[in-house]
Amino acid sequence: SPNKTGYVPQVIVTRDADNRLTVSRFVFAGTTIGEIKNKLDAMDELMHSSDDGSLALEYSELIEEYTSLGGWDSEARIAQIFVGLGIEYVELSREMGSLSGGEKTKIALARMLFESPDLLILDEPTNHLDITAKTWLMEFLAKFNGELLIVSHDIQMLDKSIDKVLYINEFTQKVEQFAGNYSAFIGQRDAVDARTQRTLKAERDRIDSLKKTGMGMIGGSQQRARRGKAMLRRAERMQEDLPEERTESKAIRVEFPVSRRSGDA
Repeated sequence: SPNKTGYVPQVIVTRDADNRLTVSRFVFAGTTIGEIKNKLDAMDELMHSSDDGSLALEYSELIEEYTSLGGWDSEARIAQIFVGLGIEYVELSREMGSLSGGEKTKIALARMLFESPDLLILDEPTNHLDITAKTWLMEFLAKFNGELLIVSHDIQMLDKSIDKVLYINEFTQKVEQFAGNYSAFIGQRDAVDARTQRTLKAERDRIDSLKKTGMGMIGGSQQRARRGKAMLRRAERMQEDLPEERTESKAIRVEFPVSRRSGDA
């Protein structure tokens, strides 16, 4: 199961405390690199006024972890993501409160792309992006190492960013897996639905035939009547075993474990 979950909603609502943060502190907030960076900054002052050997050892271990996580080039990586999302003009020293809603959403998305959690949940991530930024994001997500859950009506994005579709079949009430992108799924799903409808029609025709034959035997001899009743009972059982046909979509309730939203510092 995923160890760390990140979520970027459609609309980012920042708290007053977030608005007072610089873009840099907002992006680093809650990330492992950011936490280590804060510890190192705090220990820098202590190191100048202490000869404690254990402190020096802890500092050395933190430096080693920071290096292994790519901490030294973290701002360069953030800058690359900003360029990709079309917000390269936003300086890291700028306050979050001075940004527009669309800019805040892009910054929140940039933070999660930088953090690279085990499971990344994105709700309509292309809403505030132009064509260039959207293309960049699709290429970035196609190489994403973790698991992705994307809520999107952007067919182009779905086609370029996914290779498997889990389809909740309302008719059979089962979750079905399809390999390929969204367009491939649509073709496969339509073929499966058509095959299912043909199978159901054949089963209904068989039930109708059994009922008709059984009813015709009821008025005959005692033996024919027994056989007729048996056929009617069999037709009734077959009718009960047919999947319930749905005429409209049902609401689906999905609960996820509590995770850090990208708007939360």
